[in-house]
Amino acid sequence: MVNATDFDILWVVIAAALVMLMQGGFTLLETGMVRSKNSINVAIKNFVDFCVSAIVFWLFGFAIMFGASAAGLFGTSGFLFGNNVPAYLMAFFLFQLVFAGTATTIVSGAVAERMSFLGYLVTTIVIASVIYPVVGHWIWGGLAAGDATGWLAQRGFIDFAGSTVVHSVGGWVALAAIIILGAREGRFDVAGKTLNANNLPLSTMGVLLLWVGWFGFNGGSTLAVTDQIPLIVVNTVLAGAFGGIAGLGAGYATMQRANVGSTINGALGGLVAITASANLQSPATAVVIGLIGGLVVFGVERLLERLRIDDAVGAVAVHAGAGVWGTLAVALFGNPELFSSGLGRGGQLAVQLAGIITVFVYAFGLGFLLLWLLNRFVALRVSADAEQRGLNVAEHGARTALLTLLEEMEEIRVSADLTRRVTIEPFTEVGEFAAQYNRVLAELNNSIAKTQTENDALQTSIFQLLQDVTQIAEGDLTVEAEVTSDTAGAVADSFNYMTERLRDVIGKVKVASERVGAAAHEILTTANQLNEGAVLQAEQILNTSAAVDEMSVSISQVSDNATLSALVGEQARANASQGAKAVRDTIDNMRRIRNEVEATAGRIERLERRSREIGNVTKAINALAERTGILAINASIQASEAGEAGRGFAVVARQVEDLAVQSAESAAQINTMLRAIQDDTREAVNAMATTSQEVQAGSELASEAGERLGEIETVSTQLADLIAEISQAARQQARGSESIARSMNDIEGVTQQTASGSERASQSIGYLAQLAEELQASVATFKLAPSVGD
Repeated sequence: MVNATDFDILWVVIAAALVMLMQGGFTLLETGMVRSKNSINVAIKNFVDFCVSAIVFWLFGFAIMFGASAAGLFGTSGFLFGNNVPAYLMAFFLFQLVFAGTATTIVSGAVAERMSFLGYLVTTIVIASVIYPVVGHWIWGGLAAGDATGWLAQRGFIDFAGSTVVHSVGGWVALAAIIILGAREGRFDVAGKTLNANNLPLSTMGVLLLWVGWFGFNGGSTLAVTDQIPLIVVNTVLAGAFGGIAGLGAGYATMQRANVGSTINGALGGLVAITASANLQSPATAVVIGLIGGLVVFGVERLLERLRIDDAVGAVAVHAGAGVWGTLAVALFGNPELFSSGLGRGGQLAVQLAGIITVFVYAFGLGFLLLWLLNRFVALRVSADAEQRGLNVAEHGARTALLTLLEEMEEIRVSADLTRRVTIEPFTEVGEFAAQYNRVLAELNNSIAKTQTENDALQTSIFQLLQDVTQIAEGDLTVEAEVTSDTAGAVADSFNYMTERLRDVIGKVKVASERVGAAAHEILTTANQLNEGAVLQAEQILNTSAAVDEMSVSISQVSDNATLSALVGEQARANASQGAKAVRDTIDNMRRIRNEVEATAGRIERLERRSREIGNVTKAINALAERTGILAINASIQASEAGEAGRGFAVVARQVEDLAVQSAESAAQINTMLRAIQDDTREAVNAMATTSQEVQAGSELASEAGERLGEIETVSTQLADLIAEISQAARQQARGSESIARSMNDIEGVTQQTASGSERASQSIGYLAQLAEELQASVATFKLAPSVGD
């Protein structure tokens, strides 16, 4: 500026000082937003990046940005700035130098907690040398002389105080850096997880310092004392305030709380957004720009989280996101009459959009390429161990009393030497923590000693308890575990209770098994007797059947003789003596038949009595089966109460119960057979009675025939009739004897079935006796007190 006054120079220098104050604001903001183990690293980066950017800007950065233009792309003069220059130009250089420092320090917050110190210094050099000055020449080239020499400025691009030149450039390079570095360890392990800031009040103070510095950032961009300065500062304050309210409201809407981070970053977003057109806006439009700027910051932060891009302090959202919005707001809300380009609103919007895209491609693209190449040779990210320990120690060896305390505590934890004590720093908070920790260690040692003593006693009790339990497990139920006052004593008491119950169960099972064995042997004896009786009955029935067969043959002979007598009736007189003899023979046969029938009837009656005896035996078997079933049920109940120890008894109980069911089924079969035998026996008795009557009638007839045989000559006709009657009676007797024979055959079959059933019953009862013996052998392995076995 040719006609600059001393007041203009003074104002530019004061504005430069205010912008320099922003460096301190960035330091406080970023230091408070990161974890304490990285706070020193962030602070020294903010300090050193200003030193480096100032040196680079003095060496050649200022020349590239404001030197004689080469086709509007970069400057070519003014290197090692400072020889024989006017005072105003020196003030202008100072003002632009602190702007360069602001652009470079934006990156430090985004890459915090994982970028190496050396890598960050190289990144600062890249920004200050080939990115920021070149973009600055495109937009601000020739600014000191009042001529637009940069190619974007010549096309009408407007950026009053650096929404694009400073903030977007820093934001785009920061985005490239954090993409290459990747997220911090643990940042996205859990959805919605955040790494807690260590000092948000400090960060809030940093934003307030930045806000004050913005008075010089925007107000000093007039480069002279003009009447625009008050409006510019008012617009700056209003935009920042409404941006903060927008961030606060967005936090309430999404998180239902006043989120500190979104609030302070919203204010910064409003400040960045108004920077491009603070001289072109009214307070009302500045309010709108600030509100939208705060919301843009909030939205970009959520977008980056969704994309899993880790920005430690929200630098990309604040500076790139709000910077783009502020650059567009120039055309959207600015007064076209004040546009230096002479373009209308639409034309200006097109130029602003073209400038935004161009700067993004250059700053992000070149920054990404250079950092990617650099990362191939020099690791930009620290090791995982260094990141875990914190960059304060890993990068700078910066120790604190708290860190020393934590390390000593960690050494005690690793060594497990609780006799050690941490160092106490007197009259400090950390010293109080150390003293309290030492007291805790002392109490812990005492507790461990007491616990060890109690543990030794408990181990002794447990060892004794294990010996007792081992004896019990081997079957010695007379053992009583020692009951003490500790936990082992409570367990011993439970074991004693369980052993007592087990003794009761074993004693009852033992007695029951003996009773079952005795009953089984008694039943087996009865079954054997029943079997022998059935065999004897079968032999007797066979004999009776043979006699009946003989009787049938005799009756047939009588029938034949009677028929023959009828045929030779005419010769009866001549053979009277022979007829008399035949009659006597017939009478004898009749008597023999009657005797055999009576004998058979006696045998059948004995068979009926035997069947009734068998019925009584089967009733006894049924009763025993019922008692065995009840015994099995009781044993099952006792086994279930005994739990795991009674599982073997439960198996035996189920076998006894199955045997009882089999005995009941066998007894039922025997009863069925006996009823069939009794029915057949009654039929045989009735048949025998009929036959006996018939034989008696035949005998009487034969006797009558003998009495009249002497008169046969005179009563031959009567004799012929009598012989016919005898023949008919003989045929009836033959049919009766055949019926008796069939009945005897049926009785023989039933008797054989009875014998078979008796044999099966003997086998089942023998199996019952075997099970009883096995049960007695099982319970015999347990040693019981004498009172239980009595």
